[in-house]
Amino acid sequence: MMTGEQTPSTFAVAHEAEGEALALRLYGELDIAAIPRVEAAFQEAIARAPAQVVIDLAGLTFMDSSGLRFLLRAQARCTTEARELRIRSGAGVERILAVTRLDEVLPLER
Repeated sequence: MMTGEQTPSTFAVAHEAEGEALALRLYGELDIAAIPRVEAAFQEAIARAPAQVVIDLAGLTFMDSSGLRFLLRAQARCTTEARELRIRSGAGVERILAVTRLDEVLPLER
């Protein structure tokens, strides 16, 4: 399910099954305006009770600190509920993850 237009100045999120995992694919700009949509999509994904959750950042062109907070909250929630979280990095967000050193804390796949 895709919500929103997929252009560089907007945000969109799609759900996809990947075996036992449920993937959230994020597109565009993950900023404070997009947080309600990504959090709702994450809550919907968790409600499906997957063993693994994948957050795919490869389609992002930008992410601000609210996006970083979302990733940290997602990690905490998955840890609390004994779910595996995998985060796929992308070229559009690698720098912010490295500068904030979250690339050392989050379960990133490159």
